[in-house]
Amino acid sequence: MTPLDNGIIYLEDLPLNKLYIELQDNLFQLLDSQIRSFGIHKLARTLQISKRILCHWLSKNSLIRLDVLKTVCEHFQLDYQDKIVFIRGRDGGGIYNPKFPLDFTTCAGVRVIAGILGDGGISIKLNPYYMNSDSNIFNGFMLDISSVLGNIPYFSEKRPRKNTLLTIVTFPRFLSSIFLLLGIKPGKKVETNPHIPLFIFSLQQEQKYALLSQFIDDEGTVNTASYHISISSACLEKYPESHLLKDIQHLLISLNLLSSIYPRNVYPSKRGEPRRNWRLQLGGQLQLKQLYANLSLRSQIKSNNLLQILNSYILTVFRRKDIDKTYFNFMQKIQQSKGYFTSIDLAKITGRDVGSCRNTIIKYRKRNLIKCIKPYTSGDYHDYGQYVVTIDENNR
Repeated sequence: MTPLDNGIIYLEDLPLNKLYIELQDNLFQLLDSQIRSFGIHKLARTLQISKRILCHWLSKNSLIRLDVLKTVCEHFQLDYQDKIVFIRGRDGGGIYNPKFPLDFTTCAGVRVIAGILGDGGISIKLNPYYMNSDSNIFNGFMLDISSVLGNIPYFSEKRPRKNTLLTIVTFPRFLSSIFLLLGIKPGKKVETNPHIPLFIFSLQQEQKYALLSQFIDDEGTVNTASYHISISSACLEKYPESHLLKDIQHLLISLNLLSSIYPRNVYPSKRGEPRRNWRLQLGGQLQLKQLYANLSLRSQIKSNNLLQILNSYILTVFRRKDIDKTYFNFMQKIQQSKGYFTSIDLAKITGRDVGSCRNTIIKYRKRNLIKCIKPYTSGDYHDYGQYVVTIDENNR
Protein backbone atom coordinates (compact mmCIF):
# COMPACT_ATOMS: atom_id res chain seq x y z
CA MET A 1 0.00 0.00 0.00
CA THR A 2 1.12 3.56 -0.66
CA PRO A 3 1.10 6.47 1.84
CA LEU A 4 -1.95 7.81 0.02
CA ASP A 5 -3.75 4.56 0.90
CA ASN A 6 -2.61 4.03 4.50
CA GLY A 7 -1.27 7.37 5.75
CA ILE A 8 2.10 5.87 6.81
CA ILE A 9 5.37 7.11 5.30
CA TYR A 10 8.49 4.97 5.59
CA LEU A 11 12.02 6.10 4.81
CA GLU A 12 11.99 3.86 1.73
CA ASP A 13 9.04 5.84 0.33
CA LEU A 14 11.24 8.94 0.01
CA PRO A 15 13.78 9.65 -2.78
CA LEU A 16 16.79 7.94 -1.15
CA ASN A 17 19.40 9.45 -3.48
CA LYS A 18 18.29 12.99 -2.61
CA LEU A 19 18.37 12.71 1.19
CA TYR A 20 21.28 12.93 3.63
CA ILE A 21 21.54 11.35 7.07
CA GLU A 22 23.41 11.98 10.30
CA LEU A 23 23.51 8.89 12.54
CA GLN A 24 23.68 8.50 16.29
CA ASP A 25 27.31 8.28 17.35
CA ASN A 26 27.09 4.68 18.66
CA LEU A 27 25.84 3.34 15.32
CA PHE A 28 28.37 5.42 13.38
CA GLN A 29 31.22 4.03 15.50
CA LEU A 30 29.97 0.47 14.95
CA LEU A 31 29.74 0.98 11.19
CA ASP A 32 33.18 2.64 11.11
CA SER A 33 34.70 -0.37 12.86
CA GLN A 34 32.99 -2.96 10.63
CA ILE A 35 33.74 -1.10 7.39
CA ARG A 36 37.45 -0.74 8.26
CA SER A 37 37.64 -4.39 9.28
CA PHE A 38 36.04 -5.43 5.98
CA GLY A 39 38.13 -2.95 4.02
CA ILE A 40 36.91 0.35 2.58
CA HIS A 41 38.10 -0.38 -0.96
CA LYS A 42 36.78 -3.94 -0.86
CA LEU A 43 33.36 -2.80 0.44
CA ALA A 44 33.12 -0.11 -2.24
CA ARG A 45 33.82 -2.70 -4.98
CA THR A 46 31.47 -5.28 -3.43
CA LEU A 47 28.54 -2.91 -3.05
CA GLN A 48 29.36 -0.85 -6.16
CA ILE A 49 29.33 2.42 -4.29
CA SER A 50 31.72 5.37 -4.33
CA LYS A 51 34.93 4.84 -2.37
CA ARG A 52 35.29 8.62 -2.13
CA ILE A 53 31.88 8.94 -0.43
CA LEU A 54 32.76 6.25 2.13
CA CYS A 55 36.17 7.76 2.92
CA HIS A 56 34.75 11.26 3.28
CA TRP A 57 31.98 10.01 5.57
CA LEU A 58 34.25 7.95 7.81
CA SER A 59 36.94 10.61 8.10
CA LYS A 60 34.64 13.45 9.11
CA ASN A 61 31.45 11.74 10.34
CA SER A 62 29.67 13.92 7.79
CA LEU A 63 26.21 13.36 6.39
CA ILE A 64 25.82 10.24 4.28
CA ARG A 65 23.46 9.89 1.35
CA LEU A 66 20.53 7.72 2.36
CA ASP A 67 20.75 5.23 -0.52
CA VAL A 68 24.43 4.59 0.31
CA LEU A 69 23.68 4.20 4.04
CA LYS A 70 20.86 1.77 3.30
CA THR A 71 23.12 -0.39 1.12
CA VAL A 72 25.91 -0.46 3.73
CA CYS A 73 23.58 -1.23 6.66
CA GLU A 74 21.87 -4.03 4.74
CA HIS A 75 25.27 -5.56 4.00
CA PHE A 76 26.17 -5.62 7.70
CA GLN A 77 22.57 -6.44 8.74
CA LEU A 78 22.22 -3.36 10.92
CA ASP A 79 19.06 -1.37 11.56
CA TYR A 80 19.45 2.39 11.23
CA GLN A 81 15.94 3.84 10.96
CA ASP A 82 15.50 4.58 14.67
CA LYS A 83 19.08 5.86 15.03
CA ILE A 84 18.85 8.94 12.80
CA VAL A 85 19.85 12.23 14.42
CA PHE A 86 19.13 14.42 11.40
CA ILE A 87 17.70 14.01 7.90
CA ARG A 88 17.66 16.68 5.23
CA GLY A 89 17.26 17.31 1.55
CA ARG A 90 19.74 18.97 -0.78
CA ASP A 91 18.77 22.48 0.30
CA GLY A 92 20.03 21.89 3.86
CA GLY A 93 16.75 22.06 5.79
CA GLY A 94 15.44 18.94 7.48
CA ILE A 95 14.20 17.23 10.63
CA TYR A 96 16.08 16.47 13.85
CA ASN A 97 15.21 13.17 15.53
CA PRO A 98 12.66 12.22 12.84
CA LYS A 99 9.90 9.84 13.88
CA PHE A 100 9.95 7.31 11.05
CA PRO A 101 7.71 5.74 10.09
CA LEU A 102 5.67 8.96 9.96
CA ASP A 103 2.12 8.20 11.05
CA PHE A 104 -0.55 10.55 9.69
CA THR A 105 -3.43 8.35 10.87
CA THR A 106 -3.37 9.81 14.39
CA CYS A 107 -5.42 12.81 15.53
CA ALA A 108 -2.29 14.96 15.35
CA GLY A 109 -1.49 13.57 11.89
CA VAL A 110 -4.86 14.37 10.34
CA ARG A 111 -4.81 17.84 11.93
CA VAL A 112 -1.45 18.50 10.23
CA ILE A 113 -2.98 17.52 6.88
CA ALA A 114 -6.05 19.69 7.48
CA GLY A 115 -3.79 22.58 8.49
CA ILE A 116 -1.78 22.37 5.27
CA LEU A 117 -5.02 22.15 3.26
CA GLY A 118 -6.60 24.90 5.34
CA ASP A 119 -4.60 27.95 6.40
CA GLY A 120 -1.36 26.40 5.16
CA GLY A 121 -0.06 25.12 1.86
CA ILE A 122 3.01 24.28 -0.22
CA SER A 123 4.54 27.13 -2.19
CA ILE A 124 5.64 26.87 -5.80
CA LYS A 125 9.21 26.76 -4.44
CA LEU A 126 8.16 23.66 -2.44
CA ASN A 127 8.26 25.25 1.01
CA PRO A 128 5.35 24.07 3.21
CA TYR A 129 3.89 26.82 5.36
CA TYR A 130 1.14 27.54 7.88
CA MET A 131 -0.40 30.76 9.12
CA ASN A 132 -2.94 31.80 11.74
CA SER A 133 -3.69 34.78 13.95
CA ASP A 134 -5.12 32.71 16.83
CA SER A 135 -2.26 31.69 19.14
CA ASN A 136 -4.14 28.60 20.41
CA ILE A 137 -4.70 27.30 16.88
CA PHE A 138 -1.16 28.17 15.75
CA ASN A 139 0.58 26.65 18.78
CA GLY A 140 -1.60 23.55 18.54
CA PHE A 141 -0.60 23.02 14.91
CA MET A 142 3.09 23.40 15.77
CA LEU A 143 2.76 20.78 18.51
CA ASP A 144 0.96 18.46 16.09
CA ILE A 145 3.58 18.67 13.35
CA SER A 146 6.39 18.13 15.87
CA SER A 147 4.69 15.08 17.36
CA VAL A 148 4.23 13.52 13.90
CA LEU A 149 7.50 14.46 12.18
CA GLY A 150 10.08 15.42 14.79
CA ASN A 151 11.98 18.61 15.67
CA ILE A 152 11.74 20.90 12.63
CA PRO A 153 13.70 24.14 12.17
CA TYR A 154 11.51 26.84 10.62
CA PHE A 155 11.37 30.50 9.69
CA SER A 156 8.69 32.58 11.42
CA GLU A 157 7.40 36.08 10.77
CA LYS A 158 4.47 38.22 11.89
CA ARG A 159 2.34 40.43 9.66
CA PRO A 160 -0.53 42.76 10.57
CA ARG A 161 -3.89 41.60 9.24
CA LYS A 162 -6.97 43.70 9.87
CA ASN A 163 -7.19 43.99 13.66
CA THR A 164 -4.91 41.02 14.40
CA LEU A 165 -1.32 39.90 13.96
CA LEU A 166 -0.84 36.96 11.61
CA THR A 167 1.93 34.47 12.43
CA ILE A 168 3.41 32.77 9.36
CA VAL A 169 5.81 29.84 9.64
CA THR A 170 7.75 28.40 6.69
CA PHE A 171 9.22 24.88 6.83
CA PRO A 172 12.20 23.35 4.94
CA ARG A 173 11.60 22.19 1.37
CA PHE A 174 12.37 18.61 2.44
CA LEU A 175 8.93 18.42 4.08
CA SER A 176 7.22 18.92 0.73
CA SER A 177 8.47 15.48 -0.36
CA ILE A 178 6.51 14.07 2.59
CA PHE A 179 3.28 15.91 1.80
CA LEU A 180 3.55 15.07 -1.89
CA LEU A 181 3.37 11.38 -0.98
CA LEU A 182 0.02 12.13 0.69
CA GLY A 183 -1.32 13.67 -2.52
CA ILE A 184 -1.00 17.31 -1.46
CA LYS A 185 0.18 19.31 -4.47
CA PRO A 186 2.32 22.46 -4.42
CA GLY A 187 0.88 25.75 -5.61
CA LYS A 188 -2.11 27.90 -4.75
CA LYS A 189 -4.99 25.77 -3.47
CA VAL A 190 -7.44 27.93 -5.42
CA GLU A 191 -5.74 26.61 -8.58
CA THR A 192 -4.93 23.02 -7.57
CA ASN A 193 -8.39 22.43 -6.00
CA PRO A 194 -6.99 19.71 -3.68
CA HIS A 195 -8.64 16.57 -2.32
CA ILE A 196 -8.46 15.15 1.20
CA PRO A 197 -6.11 12.09 1.16
CA LEU A 198 -8.03 8.87 0.58
CA PHE A 199 -6.88 7.02 3.70
CA ILE A 200 -8.67 9.49 5.98
CA PHE A 201 -12.08 8.20 4.90
CA SER A 202 -11.29 4.79 6.41
CA LEU A 203 -10.13 6.11 9.80
CA GLN A 204 -12.06 5.96 13.06
CA GLN A 205 -14.54 8.66 14.09
CA GLU A 206 -12.07 10.25 16.52
CA GLN A 207 -9.62 11.03 13.72
CA LYS A 208 -12.40 12.26 11.41
CA TYR A 209 -13.63 14.68 14.07
CA ALA A 210 -10.03 15.84 14.62
CA LEU A 211 -9.73 16.65 10.91
CA LEU A 212 -13.06 18.52 10.96
CA SER A 213 -11.94 20.42 14.06
CA GLN A 214 -8.85 21.74 12.28
CA PHE A 215 -10.83 22.73 9.18
CA ILE A 216 -13.37 24.61 11.32
CA ASP A 217 -10.56 26.24 13.31
CA ASP A 218 -8.89 27.37 10.07
CA GLU A 219 -11.68 27.98 7.56
CA GLY A 220 -14.90 27.71 9.55
CA THR A 221 -17.50 30.08 10.95
CA VAL A 222 -19.93 29.38 13.78
CA ASN A 223 -22.90 31.66 13.05
CA THR A 224 -24.91 32.45 16.18
CA ALA A 225 -27.48 34.44 14.17
CA SER A 226 -28.25 31.70 11.63
CA TYR A 227 -27.61 28.72 13.91
CA HIS A 228 -25.16 26.90 11.66
CA ILE A 229 -21.51 26.02 11.09
CA SER A 230 -19.99 26.79 7.71
CA ILE A 231 -16.63 26.05 6.07
CA SER A 232 -15.48 28.19 3.16
CA SER A 233 -13.20 27.40 0.25
CA ALA A 234 -12.39 28.92 -3.12
CA CYS A 235 -11.23 27.51 -6.44
CA LEU A 236 -11.02 28.59 -10.06
CA GLU A 237 -14.44 29.26 -11.58
CA LYS A 238 -13.85 26.58 -14.23
CA TYR A 239 -14.06 23.85 -11.58
CA PRO A 240 -17.65 22.60 -11.14
CA GLU A 241 -17.15 22.18 -7.37
CA SER A 242 -14.72 22.60 -4.52
CA HIS A 243 -13.08 19.19 -4.09
CA LEU A 244 -12.17 20.02 -0.51
CA LEU A 245 -15.74 20.85 0.53
CA LYS A 246 -17.13 17.86 -1.37
CA ASP A 247 -14.70 15.58 0.47
CA ILE A 248 -15.64 17.16 3.81
CA GLN A 249 -19.28 16.56 2.97
CA HIS A 250 -18.56 12.85 2.33
CA LEU A 251 -16.71 12.72 5.64
CA LEU A 252 -19.72 14.25 7.41
CA ILE A 253 -22.03 11.68 5.80
CA SER A 254 -19.85 8.91 7.26
CA LEU A 255 -20.58 10.49 10.67
CA ASN A 256 -24.34 10.62 9.92
CA LEU A 257 -24.24 14.39 9.51
CA LEU A 258 -25.97 16.14 6.61
CA SER A 259 -24.74 19.35 5.02
CA SER A 260 -25.25 21.52 1.96
CA ILE A 261 -22.72 23.14 -0.39
CA TYR A 262 -23.53 26.48 -1.99
CA PRO A 263 -21.74 28.32 -4.80
CA ARG A 264 -21.13 31.93 -3.86
CA ASN A 265 -19.65 34.92 -5.63
CA VAL A 266 -17.19 34.90 -8.50
CA TYR A 267 -14.32 37.34 -8.19
CA PRO A 268 -11.59 38.39 -10.65
CA SER A 269 -7.88 37.91 -10.05
CA LYS A 270 -4.92 39.84 -11.38
CA ARG A 271 -2.91 36.60 -11.20
CA GLY A 272 -5.03 34.47 -13.49
CA GLU A 273 -8.51 33.10 -14.09
CA PRO A 274 -11.60 34.18 -12.13
CA ARG A 275 -12.26 32.39 -8.85
CA ARG A 276 -15.43 31.30 -7.10
CA ASN A 277 -16.10 31.11 -3.39
CA TRP A 278 -17.93 28.04 -2.07
CA ARG A 279 -19.51 27.36 1.29
CA LEU A 280 -20.42 24.15 3.10
CA GLN A 281 -23.10 24.60 5.75
CA LEU A 282 -24.69 22.38 8.37
CA GLY A 283 -27.03 23.06 11.25
CA GLY A 284 -29.87 21.60 13.27
CA GLN A 285 -30.00 21.09 16.99
CA LEU A 286 -29.16 17.39 17.00
CA GLN A 287 -26.33 17.74 14.48
CA LEU A 288 -24.73 20.67 16.27
CA LYS A 289 -25.07 18.87 19.57
CA GLN A 290 -23.26 15.86 18.07
CA LEU A 291 -20.50 18.09 16.76
CA TYR A 292 -20.04 19.91 20.05
CA ALA A 293 -19.68 16.59 21.87
CA ASN A 294 -17.00 15.31 19.48
CA LEU A 295 -15.08 18.28 18.09
CA SER A 296 -11.86 19.50 19.68
CA LEU A 297 -11.88 23.14 18.61
CA ARG A 298 -8.87 25.22 19.59
CA SER A 299 -10.63 28.47 18.75
CA GLN A 300 -12.24 29.46 22.04
CA ILE A 301 -14.48 31.95 20.24
CA LYS A 302 -15.90 29.32 17.88
CA SER A 303 -16.32 26.80 20.68
CA ASN A 304 -18.16 29.36 22.81
CA ASN A 305 -20.37 30.37 19.87
CA LEU A 306 -21.34 26.74 19.27
CA LEU A 307 -22.26 26.33 22.93
CA GLN A 308 -24.26 29.56 22.77
CA ILE A 309 -26.28 28.19 19.85
CA LEU A 310 -27.01 24.95 21.69
CA ASN A 311 -28.08 26.79 24.84
CA SER A 312 -30.48 28.98 22.87
CA TYR A 313 -32.41 26.13 21.25
CA ILE A 314 -35.94 25.46 22.43
CA LEU A 315 -36.67 21.76 22.55
CA THR A 316 -39.90 21.04 20.69
CA VAL A 317 -41.52 17.62 20.46
CA PHE A 318 -43.69 17.11 17.40
CA ARG A 319 -46.63 14.73 17.42
CA ARG A 320 -47.14 13.39 13.92
CA LYS A 321 -50.89 14.14 13.74
CA ASP A 322 -50.36 17.70 15.05
CA ILE A 323 -47.29 18.61 13.02
CA ASP A 324 -49.10 20.97 10.60
CA LYS A 325 -50.94 22.71 13.41
CA THR A 326 -47.70 23.09 15.37
CA TYR A 327 -45.87 24.64 12.43
CA PHE A 328 -48.75 27.01 11.64
CA ASN A 329 -48.88 28.16 15.25
CA PHE A 330 -45.19 28.95 15.10
CA MET A 331 -45.44 30.71 11.73
CA GLN A 332 -48.39 32.84 12.86
CA LYS A 333 -46.65 33.71 16.11
CA ILE A 334 -43.55 34.92 14.25
CA GLN A 335 -45.67 36.75 11.67
CA GLN A 336 -47.57 38.61 14.37
CA SER A 337 -44.25 39.76 15.81
CA LYS A 338 -42.41 40.92 12.66
CA GLY A 339 -44.94 40.78 9.82
CA TYR A 340 -43.43 37.71 8.14
CA PHE A 341 -41.36 34.60 8.90
CA THR A 342 -38.28 32.92 7.40
CA SER A 343 -36.78 29.45 7.48
CA ILE A 344 -34.21 30.62 10.02
CA ASP A 345 -37.01 31.98 12.23
CA LEU A 346 -38.69 28.56 12.18
CA ALA A 347 -35.36 26.83 12.88
CA LYS A 348 -34.78 28.94 15.97
CA ILE A 349 -38.22 28.44 17.46
CA THR A 350 -38.55 24.72 16.61
CA GLY A 351 -34.99 23.54 17.17
CA ARG A 352 -35.01 21.98 13.69
CA ASP A 353 -32.28 22.61 11.13
CA VAL A 354 -32.76 25.32 8.52
CA GLY A 355 -32.91 22.84 5.63
CA SER A 356 -35.78 20.92 7.23
CA CYS A 357 -37.71 24.15 7.84
CA ARG A 358 -37.03 25.26 4.28
CA ASN A 359 -38.51 22.01 2.95
CA THR A 360 -41.58 22.49 5.13
CA ILE A 361 -42.07 25.98 3.72
CA ILE A 362 -41.77 24.63 0.16
CA LYS A 363 -44.40 22.00 0.97
CA TYR A 364 -46.85 24.57 2.33
CA ARG A 365 -46.27 26.90 -0.62
CA LYS A 366 -47.21 24.12 -3.04
CA ARG A 367 -50.46 23.72 -1.09
CA ASN A 368 -51.05 27.50 -1.31
CA LEU A 369 -51.17 27.80 2.47
CA ILE A 370 -48.41 30.40 2.58
CA LYS A 371 -46.95 32.82 0.05
CA CYS A 372 -43.57 34.38 -0.52
CA ILE A 373 -43.45 38.17 -0.20
CA LYS A 374 -39.69 38.45 -0.77
CA PRO A 375 -37.57 35.71 -2.38
CA TYR A 376 -34.21 34.75 -0.96
CA THR A 377 -31.01 36.27 -2.31
CA SER A 378 -27.64 34.54 -2.53
CA GLY A 379 -24.02 35.62 -2.81
CA ASP A 380 -22.44 38.36 -0.74
CA TYR A 381 -25.85 39.85 0.06
CA HIS A 382 -27.49 36.62 1.14
CA ASP A 383 -30.89 37.00 2.77
CA TYR A 384 -33.58 34.47 3.68
CA GLY A 385 -36.89 34.44 1.83
CA GLN A 386 -39.82 36.08 3.64
CA TYR A 387 -43.25 34.39 3.90
CA VAL A 388 -46.71 34.99 5.30
CA VAL A 389 -49.58 32.66 6.15
CA THR A 390 -52.42 33.09 3.64
CA ILE A 391 -55.05 30.84 5.24
CA ASP A 392 -56.08 29.97 8.77
CA GLU A 393 -54.68 26.51 9.49
CA ASN A 394 -58.01 25.46 11.05
CA ASN A 395 -59.78 26.18 7.75
CA ARG A 396 -57.23 24.72 5.39
